[in-house]
Order: sequence, then C-alpha cells, then structure tokens
Amino acid sequence: MRIPRASLLVILLLAIFGCSQATNPVAPSGNNTPALAAGSFEYVLNGDSVNHNNSQIGTEASALIEPNAGLGTPANSKLLFINLMYFQVSIFQSHTMSVSIGIPILAPVPGTFAIGSDPSAAVAYVQPDSLQYNSLPGGSVTITKFDTVNNLVSGTFRFTASLTNDPTKIDTVTSGVFNDIPIYVGSYGQGALAATADGFPFTTNTSVAQSISAFTTAGSPQLNILAIDDDSLVQRILTITIAAPQLGVFTLNDGLTNNSAAASYTTSGAPTDISISTSSGATGQLTITKFDMATHRMSGTFQFSGPDQSSGRTIQITNGVIDNVQWFVL
Repeated sequence: MRIPRASLLVILLLAIFGCSQATNPVAPSGNNTPALAAGSFEYVLNGDSVNHNNSQIGTEASALIEPNAGLGTPANSKLLFINLMYFQVSIFQSHTMSVSIGIPILAPVPGTFAIGSDPSAAVAYVQPDSLQYNSLPGGSVTITKFDTVNNLVSGTFRFTASLTNDPTKIDTVTSGVFNDIPIYVGSYGQGALAATADGFPFTTNTSVAQSISAFTTAGSPQLNILAIDDDSLVQRILTITIAAPQLGVFTLNDGLTNNSAAASYTTSGAPTDISISTSSGATGQLTITKFDMATHRMSGTFQFSGPDQSSGRTIQITNGVIDNVQWFVL
C-alpha cells in the first residue's frame, strides 16, 4: 500500500500555515479510547515514550480519506490515512518524528485491522526526519470511534517496522493511542465548493481528486480554504484566505484585513497553465452568509477576476458558492 499523495498536501499545508494541537469542531462524547485531549496522541517507540504534550515546538495530528483504487482487495474500499507528527529541538537542530497509518475501510465503523503485507491489510510507517521504516506483518490498529458528523477518529495501534535501506534495523511501536483526530480531507459531509472558472465548471466532493479542506491554526482566526478539482489531465486549485471570518461582505484584493480577503486560482497540466491571484492584481468579492462557530460550518458566495501571470489574459471566476463547508483547528 502506498502513502497517499494527499498526505503530501497535508505536509504542504503544515509548512505554509504552521502546526499545533488539533481540536475538534464539536465537543465529542462516547469515546472508548484511554483519556487523552482531543487531537492528541501518544505511543512508546523502542521503549521511549512519545507524548503529544511533550513536544517543545508542537505536533500535528490529522487524518484523510481517499479512494483505495488500484491497491488490491477489498474491492470498493477507501483508505483512511492517519498522520501523527511530533517536533523536537536540541541545541543545534530540530527533529521531526512521524507515525503514519493506512487502513483500507469499507464503512466508517469501529474495528480492528491487521497490519501486514497483503494489499487488503493495514500498513504503518515510522519516519524520523528523512528516514522511513515500513511496517512488518504482525501488528494491528483498532478504530474505537469513527464520528462522521464531527469527522473525528480515535483508536489504538502497535507494530514493528524495518528501515527501508537497512531491513536489519527495527523500530518497535507499542501502546499507541490517538484521540479525536480530525478527518479534514475527504471527510463525511464536509461541504462543497463550486464555481465557473475561466468558463469551465469547478466542483469538489469527498475524493482526493476533487476535495475541499478548510482550517485555522490554534491561536489565529485566519481561515484557509483549499479546493481541488483534478482530473486525469488537469489539476485546478482554488484558494480563499480570510483573516477575520464572520458574517458579511469582504473585498477580495491584495490585503488581509477585517474587511478584505485573498484568493487565487491555478491550473497545471493543461496545454497552457493559468495562475491568477489577488496578490498579483485580481479583485473580487466574497460574501459569507453562514458562519457557525459551534459546528465550524460556513457558507457563502464569491467571484473574482484578474490577469493570468503568464499570458496577461483576464481570467474570470464566477458563480462561486461555498456550501456548508466544515473547518478544523489544526
């Protein structure tokens, strides 16, 4: 089983917007995992405890769901991918430790999944800095909670893994626990974004090829929306960044104030790629018609246009609709 390419999106977003403790949109209930704060995790690696709360810089815990096509059995399954990142500093350098788990699922329900080499089995990885350890058969991961309303997942895990370029080096992970990790890519009922972009329909759904992710970071109200409409030939990306999200009308321009927001639209893979942005002359308007802090749901409309950075041709984004999109605090 491969690490999904959407996980690269997660890493990119972290690099751009920073990392912190993940929190859930709505206070959870009925959790069966050991007591941990929402969005946190812990495990024992080669006898040493790794705890979400002991990181000097911060941590990031997130999950995504993508189609499992091409990965073998079971047919029609999806891939639940959980990424638990831990950051440390020393006198001379910083370190990143990541544990990642991939689970083929047929339905969003609790269950125990064997870690193995068969295409239908779960897999896991330990990634200290630039190294990678791949899981060996014999471990397991148990999903104890799968909340499709708030898009949260909890569970436990244990496994062994060998270093990619030296299989004699083994990592042992035991007593792993993750609690209320947000599924913020490909989640259930996450909402949608649609528009007409340069005359072509732009839509999102809950697959990796077409997806929407919305989030803030702890301590900052700035809301970041990233929408992707991808096919076999062209990838289209639309972003909106709102410094002070609330009900009302915002000017889309090159500033981020209480009354303005930023936006961009890019394509890649087409015969002629497109790139417009409010930072390079595009302007427009965003109207937020729903902003619910309790459920972390928002709706609104938008439109903007501007010169393509390569050709100078005016590109128009019209009929933009944000429909009940859920955001997370990362």
